[in-house]
Amino acid sequence: MGTSLAGICVNHSFDKDGFDLGRDLEFYWKFQKKINWETAFEKHKKSRIFDVCFLENATLILTDLETGFWGRTSVKYEVFSFLIQESTMYFSFKWSKESELEQRRFLVEDNLYLEDHSIGEKLPLELEFQDYTELIKAQIKETTGLTLEDFEGKDFYRFKYVGAEELLKDFDYVIRSRYLLRFMDSRLIAKLNFEHQIKLFEIFQAHAVENEIEMYHYIVGGDAEGKMPEESVFQSNYDYLIKEILLPNPEAKPLLDKYFTQKQLDWLFSIDPKDTEFYLEVLNDHLPKQKVQTPDQPHPNKRDHSPKKWWEFWK
Repeated sequence: MGTSLAGICVNHSFDKDGFDLGRDLEFYWKFQKKINWETAFEKHKKSRIFDVCFLENATLILTDLETGFWGRTSVKYEVFSFLIQESTMYFSFKWSKESELEQRRFLVEDNLYLEDHSIGEKLPLELEFQDYTELIKAQIKETTGLTLEDFEGKDFYRFKYVGAEELLKDFDYVIRSRYLLRFMDSRLIAKLNFEHQIKLFEIFQAHAVENEIEMYHYIVGGDAEGKMPEESVFQSNYDYLIKEILLPNPEAKPLLDKYFTQKQLDWLFSIDPKDTEFYLEVLNDHLPKQKVQTPDQPHPNKRDHSPKKWWEFWK
């Protein structure tokens, strides 16, 4: 019946717990069991099952045919996704390097190369092979350093896709994945118990100061595709945690008092960000006055709109 195989290669090694690999390629999975290579290479792999071989300098993931066809990309690594279905002469080849976009892909159906489904400049290997199976195998070696035959006898680790909702029930996963720094999710924050909400606040506070994130300047909206800047996602989640979770809870008062005065809380988290005039008035009322006026300085009665870090407004 011929070869039937699909998978994803990455030119990078990962820890065998699969956490970093799953996060970088957006596989919301859980480890199931350790398996041998024969099981990993079996045909007709079930949907949402991933058999991973962790190499010293690369990674091979064997997947179901649909996942191999759609593939993955990474802004950090070279990723090669493939599908070999010799019984129908159907082949898919997708390659990217440190990019969210596929930089090279092609599709072959009934042994016919489809021009309208192919993008990007051909890779050097494509000029060397006429046989699509051999071409894909060659690119696997190019990415991982090993031929498919070299994987015989190696250990594989089986993971099952369970979805983000399942994984996000684990607070440690939420924190380690930096999920709430990348995605707006007020429902998740509200579901956390109070102890975890307190821990999340401390993490948010440290992240804001360390990265000098202006906590209550305007939150930038999404781009043409609706994608929000990561900093805006963080601002929205932190703002929600303070205003909707901690401020209404008397038990949170000692924690908030540790970082903010009551006026700071009122100003930082009660001002309508669209009210530009009032926002600047509140901030400028607490900026230092000019002691000596020079030609380059504004009149002392005029407000100073110079930028100041949000945690420095009350120094």
